[in-house]
Amino acid sequence: MAKHRIPKFTLEQRTEVVAQMLVSLPSCRWGPVSKLAREHGVSRTLLYEIRARVWEAIVNALQPREAGRPAKTATLTVDKSFIARAITILPMLKGSVRAAGPASALGC
Repeated sequence: MAKHRIPKFTLEQRTEVVAQMLVSLPSCRWGPVSKLAREHGVSRTLLYEIRARVWEAIVNALQPREAGRPAKTATLTVDKSFIARAITILPMLKGSVRAAGPASALGC
């Protein structure tokens, strides 16, 4: 039976390969990917896909963000699930605070 699985391509190997692909190598522009694919037994397409995902993550991490902590909001979102929970829970609540306390257990 033919082997259809990619040989073990560890995280360390992937990291090393992507680092080599992202660094510009003016001496050999087109050779590194083919060479790396042969060394690790994977396709060039896979290496390009991994590089694209890493590049996207790097760009996303370096995007400018608003400075400071996000403001706390005290809004209540009323949607269908909130209404369903309220309908379920409200009949179980007691009408008085005293009825729910420990004194009511003593008959006071």
